[in-house]
Amino acid sequence: MTELRTAAPAAINGKWLAQSASGTQRYASQVMEAFCRLTADRDLLLVLPSDAPTPPWAADFQIARSRLRGNLFEQLALPWLTRGRHLYSMAGPAPLLKRNQTVVMHDAMPFRMPTSYRRTFVLWYLLMYGLLSRTVVRALTVSSFSRTELAQTLHVPEQRFELAPCGSDHLTPGNGAGYVAPFEPGTFALIVGNLAPHKNVGPAAAALVAAGVPVVVVGVAQQVHRQATIADNALLRYIGRIGDDHLHHLYADAGVLVAPSKYEGFGIPVVEAARAGCPSVFALGSAMTEVAGPGGLGFPADNLNECVRLAKSVLADPALRGQLAERGRANAERFTWERTARIIFGDTAVRDHKRGSEVRA
Repeated sequence: MTELRTAAPAAINGKWLAQSASGTQRYASQVMEAFCRLTADRDLLLVLPSDAPTPPWAADFQIARSRLRGNLFEQLALPWLTRGRHLYSMAGPAPLLKRNQTVVMHDAMPFRMPTSYRRTFVLWYLLMYGLLSRTVVRALTVSSFSRTELAQTLHVPEQRFELAPCGSDHLTPGNGAGYVAPFEPGTFALIVGNLAPHKNVGPAAAALVAAGVPVVVVGVAQQVHRQATIADNALLRYIGRIGDDHLHHLYADAGVLVAPSKYEGFGIPVVEAARAGCPSVFALGSAMTEVAGPGGLGFPADNLNECVRLAKSVLADPALRGQLAERGRANAERFTWERTARIIFGDTAVRDHKRGSEVRA
C-alpha cells in the first residue's frame, strides 16, 4: 500500500472537534482516522479552538490551540495560525480569508431546504460557500448529486468540485454489550434521522405503524412521537443517539432500513446498513439514488404509501431481502474512508502553491 504524503507544510481546521457529532463532523473524523492508518507522516498542524478536545488520533500531531472558539476562531484566528500552510477544512464551514485551502462542501441543503434552518444560517452559508467556491485552491463534495446542486445554487461550474465521498466501513460489530433487539430480528423497519422537516422521519414512522409495521427510530428523542401525532403504540420504539456498536447490531437485526428524507447530500445510513446486510427502501430524487445503487428500492419522496408497500414487500420476502443485502454489500465496497483520505491527502492532491496565493489576516 502506497503511503500518503501530504505537501508540507499543511494544517487541519479542527473546529468540528468542538461540535456535537453529526454527518459532517463524522466525515472529518473518519477521514483523519483513515489518514493515520495509511501513513506515519505527522507533519500536519492540527489547529483547535479553545473548547475542542484533542482527539486520540492526534496524539502525535503538532497542535496549535487558539484562545477563540466558534466562528471567531475559524474566521479570525485560523487564517493567522495557518499562514504559509495549506489548510484542510473538511466539515463544511471554512475561513473566508484563506485562499490556500482544500474545502469540503457537503451539500446545498441550506439553499434547497431553507425552512429547515434559521434565515441567518442560510444567508451566512450562501455568502460563505459563494465566496469560497470561487477563491479556494480546491473544493470538494461528497456526491455527484451534491456537485450539481452546489454548482447550480452557487453559480459556478460543476468541474469546480472534485468528489470525495463518505465511507461505509466505520461501523464494527463489537460484542454488543447491553444491546437488546427491540423486536424480533428481520421483522422491523429502521429509520435513522433527526427532526429536520426534510428528513420526513415523523410522517414515515406514522405511515409504517398505521400499516402494522414495527418501527425503530434512531437518532431522535420522544419528540418525534408528538410531531408525528402517533398514539402510544406497541409497534414503535424511539431510541436516541447510540454508539456505533449498537447501531451496527440494529442494522443487522432490522428487516429493512427506511430512508424517507426528501433531500440528502449523500445518505450515509444507506451504506452503513448495506455493510451490515440490511437492504434499504429510500426516497428518490437526491443523492441516495446514486449512493444506494442496486442495494435498495426507491420510492417517490412524497409517496409514503409506496414507501410502506416496498418496506412490507422486503419484510415479507426473505429471498428478496437476501438478494438486496448481497447487492448492497457489494455496492458499499465502493465507499471506504481510506479511499476518501487518499483523494483528499494523496500525493497529487495538493499542488505546490506560492504564498502569494494566500490572503493573510
